[in-house]
Amino acid sequence: MSQDRFELLHQMRPQTSLDAVWTPVEQMAVRERILADRTTRADSQATSHTKPRAQPSRPRRRKWAALAGAVALAVVAAPGVAAAIDVINDGMRPQSILDAYGYWNDNLDGAVDPGTATRAATAPGPYGGIFSVLTSTNSEGQTCIGPVFETAASAAEPVPNDFNDGGSFCHSAPSTADFGFDTLMTTNTAVVWWARAGDAVTGELRTLDGERYPVVEVEGYLFGWYPLQSMKPEDRPTLTAYAADGSEVGSIRI
Repeated sequence: MSQDRFELLHQMRPQTSLDAVWTPVEQMAVRERILADRTTRADSQATSHTKPRAQPSRPRRRKWAALAGAVALAVVAAPGVAAAIDVINDGMRPQSILDAYGYWNDNLDGAVDPGTATRAATAPGPYGGIFSVLTSTNSEGQTCIGPVFETAASAAEPVPNDFNDGGSFCHSAPSTADFGFDTLMTTNTAVVWWARAGDAVTGELRTLDGERYPVVEVEGYLFGWYPLQSMKPEDRPTLTAYAADGSEVGSIRI
């Protein structure tokens, strides 16, 4: 294994498509821990009477956890894990899209400007609001995607200005993967989910009690939401996906 700490850090970095998930603050904290390791070991070997120097702690922002099909550690991100911004109050709140998705500019595969985001799809949302899926693409073809809950008044504006972020991710091309579950997130407004669309162009989310919730397709993914509630895995709603000719592509629990 290489003894060069910067080379080691480069080898440990996650997939470039997931750089938006790994914020600059987290990257800095990881670099400090790795580079400090050699100094700490040297100090420990110099004298058995001197304790290794503690590294100063860096305050961390509170984030909503993303539940996915793979486990993600603090250093190495995994597919299906999305980033979410801090939420001060329950539900939607006035905020700038530039602040909410500013980390898109730190995408190592090419900065993506959240200020140029547009609504790729919209559907009825909770609390009389709108569920929107935003996209923004740079000149290199990198696209960042972010579902949001916004007020009806916000939805009438060019970009959201009164909303609750539902996470985001970036990629270099629309998904062509087979239909299947991808990501589930819990926000203060509702549960947000997305799934790989495969051959599907739309779908329907239905709960055990018969309630139905909208589904939209963007960039090869199906997106949707359902109300916050505590439920066992077997009680979760079922997503049924449909192809353009109306045939069923498949169904999964969300």
